[in-house]
Amino acid sequence: MRGPRGTGAGPEAKPETTRRPRPDAGTVAAWVAIAAFVVVTLGPSLLGLRTFVGIDLIQLSPPYARAAPLDQTVQNIFVRDNVDGLMPAYSEFRQRLTDGDIASWAPGRSGGGPLSAVPSLGLFSPLSLPYWALPTWLAVGYTQLLTIAVAIGGMALFLRRLRCGWAAALLGGLAFVSSGYMIAWVNWPQTRVGAFIPVLFWALERFLQMRTARSAVPIAVAVAGLLLGGFPAVAGLTLYAAAGYVLVRLLADGRLHGLATSVRHGLLAAAGVLVGVGLTAVQLLPFAAYVTGLDLSYRDEGFFSTTPLKYAVTAVFPQAWFANVAGPGSPFSRDLNPVEIHTYVGTVALLLVALAVLRRAPVERPRGARWFLVGVCAVTVWLVFLQGPLSGVIAHLPIFDGNPIGRIRSVLGFAAAALAGLGFDAVSRQLQVRRERADQPRRDRRIWLERAALVVGLAGLLAVGYVVDRVQVPDFGSQVRTDVVIACAAAALAVVLILAADRWRAAALAAVVVLPLLVAGQALLAVQNFWPTGDPDEFYPVTATHEFLIENAAGSRVAPVADVLIPSSTDAYGLASIGGHSFLAPTWLQVLQNIDPNTLATPTIAALDARRPEYASLPGLDRLAARYYVSADFLPVPGTQVQVNRATGSQTVAPGTDLTTTIEPTALRGIGIPVTSARAPFTAQSRFAVTITDAAGDVVVSGERPVLRPRATLPRLGLPAVLFLPLAAEDAADRPGPWTVVVRFEGGPELEVGTRDGGAELVVVEPAEDGLRLVQVADGVAVYERLTALPRIRWASSTLVIDDAQERAGFVAGNRYPDDTVVLGAPGEPVDGAPATVEVVEDSGDTIRVQVDAEGAGYVVVADSIQSGWSAQVDGESVELVDAEHAAVAVHVPPGRHDIVVRYTPDGRTLGTWLSGASVLALMLLAFPPAWRRRARRRALG
Repeated sequence: MRGPRGTGAGPEAKPETTRRPRPDAGTVAAWVAIAAFVVVTLGPSLLGLRTFVGIDLIQLSPPYARAAPLDQTVQNIFVRDNVDGLMPAYSEFRQRLTDGDIASWAPGRSGGGPLSAVPSLGLFSPLSLPYWALPTWLAVGYTQLLTIAVAIGGMALFLRRLRCGWAAALLGGLAFVSSGYMIAWVNWPQTRVGAFIPVLFWALERFLQMRTARSAVPIAVAVAGLLLGGFPAVAGLTLYAAAGYVLVRLLADGRLHGLATSVRHGLLAAAGVLVGVGLTAVQLLPFAAYVTGLDLSYRDEGFFSTTPLKYAVTAVFPQAWFANVAGPGSPFSRDLNPVEIHTYVGTVALLLVALAVLRRAPVERPRGARWFLVGVCAVTVWLVFLQGPLSGVIAHLPIFDGNPIGRIRSVLGFAAAALAGLGFDAVSRQLQVRRERADQPRRDRRIWLERAALVVGLAGLLAVGYVVDRVQVPDFGSQVRTDVVIACAAAALAVVLILAADRWRAAALAAVVVLPLLVAGQALLAVQNFWPTGDPDEFYPVTATHEFLIENAAGSRVAPVADVLIPSSTDAYGLASIGGHSFLAPTWLQVLQNIDPNTLATPTIAALDARRPEYASLPGLDRLAARYYVSADFLPVPGTQVQVNRATGSQTVAPGTDLTTTIEPTALRGIGIPVTSARAPFTAQSRFAVTITDAAGDVVVSGERPVLRPRATLPRLGLPAVLFLPLAAEDAADRPGPWTVVVRFEGGPELEVGTRDGGAELVVVEPAEDGLRLVQVADGVAVYERLTALPRIRWASSTLVIDDAQERAGFVAGNRYPDDTVVLGAPGEPVDGAPATVEVVEDSGDTIRVQVDAEGAGYVVVADSIQSGWSAQVDGESVELVDAEHAAVAVHVPPGRHDIVVRYTPDGRTLGTWLSGASVLALMLLAFPPAWRRRARRRALG
């Protein structure tokens, strides 16, 4: 007999409990699909076994290429921005953070630039928290995990607001994180912005359903997440789409609420957006001030850079146009790399999108939401691939103006994924729908239209797959065929399950379980070329070249050529470079371009021309404090070439045979070996070595290098040619002579070289009067000390005024003038021509502190690109920071002993801090209304 409820009396008595419903099969399958996707792609990186970045890319460049040669092809050559720009910056931020410094300014590349002061790197995005807490090599994977979690969570919440089941909501999230934009831009701040797109739309839909001031709080938070992510173009495009969504939804619900109420609600949503913008003002205002000082004219036509329609095939065949090679053998030009054109959605997700459009919604959705998403897909596809008469109007809108339109793939991926979720919701509710249709399925025209569309769509996919296979396999091989086969097979299986689900319960169950797994499986295939991983031990290793520069180049700069050192990677080592991968201040760039007209490889990558070693001696580098010129051992050796033992005959040399010649002792920078011909082409294994011994038999210097340059895409060696090898022996002229030079070739064909009296012909490179001194050759890198370089922080006791900017930039770059003279653009404070001692007390990145003991008035010159956003004080009093040397700055100092502080104080930070603080207060008042508001609300409700 049952006892009283909850007392436990009686043998059968049990307390009553409310059981949560068990998750359905589709929800379980969706969770399994997400888990499998995360474990396969991120698991090793989260455990520290790998690093979630294609760090192997650095090993295409010296010194990494020689210090740790690759034994396999680089996984992805198109992620250069990650390894030569982003990761070194994150590493610098982390290193300085461990010293208690929240780095606002990065002094290393291109004379310096903002670090965390602006949102460009997304360091204040909540998704970037791992970069604050973990070593950079490990933080990359956890940042991606947070990005995936927020993106899937936001999409799931949005689709739940559209009355989707959990299975569909989760599948939509998976479809979004594996869409083309989120795949191709991984590790850029772009994906951290993209992750907040569904969060914003969830916040908007929640507000539209609740319509209270408090419900606008998530809108502000989502907008702040977008803007802090560091990519204003995507944030702005998302806000345009969000405004359209609110307008459509308000108009659709207008009959329920009335026009005046709808307008009031629209303004309240806009207020939430403005509060979100205000939250980020502390970064946005400095960013706006910084951007206005840059030359971004190269982006003027970016909106009209449509993607050729053939690349739309990446929506279903993600590897159809991917070639992991650049240059003559690649189908991509410089302007069309896979990151920019990738439009992946997946065949199964596209089928679900079609279902969302064709099938009547099984439940009542919020008015206008579905057709808005359809419209977004249509408009974004038109903008990316086609454009037309209205393009000129749209191109002049803020955000659209000057930004490549391809970035709108972020919004396209969101809309397509949301529709895929709606389509899967229709499938997952199939059992109920099937019972309702059981008596008349054949008479429902919509069903037949849906079936016909699925069959025709599958046939079209198979046809396109056949064409892609026939056209692309000759260039790309099995990767394309595998891609096509898997995509088509997955689509065929999905169509069969969807069609069968309308009749058989078992097929409906199979569909809700299999479709999420198919989406995940296709996603794993789609990311494999875009989500490379690397060995943590290879994360910016310290080579012999780095050791030398870290020890000797502190407080000055290096001037690398081309990709040697990967110029911006120097940030990871605490080194400063004249160039690198970043936006360059116009004045700094003007001086560089007067030194080397070809300094820009791209609008944001600067380095010296590797083919012109004479640039290493130009005086403009002295003024930029470039103490070391860094080249490669296969590049020209600067100096005077002297021919030794001019050939009168020739000799055939087999691999491993020594060529011997004697030379007189000399200051030596390098040796050249003329090669007349070769019996077969050189290979990557072909090397030559030089050993020079003095008359006592002691080694003067030795070295070796590959015959060919390290890039397989570069043309083979043309013969006849002189193979040069830099040798650091400029101080060896006093060693006893004659010297014996032994040259040996290995791993190559038989060669013919010139000889005279049995000795090989040589070209000896001796020092010239160029202000250079070869100080180290290691791991394929030649480091030359620039003996005329000036200190980065120095005293100037006289001035030279050149008011014309163009003339001033050219003069600084190409003319020698007294070291104690500074070039100004306008007459400044008087100077006395007297000397001073300058002691650098602090040089921490955001702050430079100097003590000066001056016998007369003069200037402290700081050769950094800090003409904007910096301020100066002398003995605690604010003074003017004067533009100097066209690209640098100077502080006037009176006679005597003084403390000078130059500090980064970005324009707009003070106002931005106040606005952000006020926005936080407004947000708290909305989220936690004061007691009087709560009482008023209760009285209003009775």
